[in-house]
Amino acid sequence: MNEDPVQYSKSCQLQLSMATHFLDTYFNLLNVKNNATILDLGAGDASVTLEALLPRLPNFNKLVVSDKSKKMVDFAGNRFHDERIETVQMDIVDHNKSFKGYFDHIFLFFCFNLIPQLNTPQLFETSSKC
Repeated sequence: MNEDPVQYSKSCQLQLSMATHFLDTYFNLLNVKNNATILDLGAGDASVTLEALLPRLPNFNKLVVSDKSKKMVDFAGNRFHDERIETVQMDIVDHNKSFKGYFDHIFLFFCFNLIPQLNTPQLFETSSKC
């Protein structure tokens, strides 16, 4: 992955287009709850978060936008102006247990295959579905 956030944001149009198409097609089937706590995992520069995901979210309690790259998280953090949105630099493999049962919804765009040993169902709040 390109770890230069400025260069990445200039070249991520394909990912943005594909994520937008996916969300246009399937978002209504996801049953995203109001006042949910949401994780956007592997968000990179947060272009997909800002332009495709965020406009579709109902009123939410908290959105955690994360990436393994500190450069990406710092860049993404400067793009949000909403106290409900937090940017966090983390490798989810290392934090998998600390977030157990924390999130109502988790979004991963184009990084699922890059995360070995991810136990996604454990990250959900107990009444949520994976």
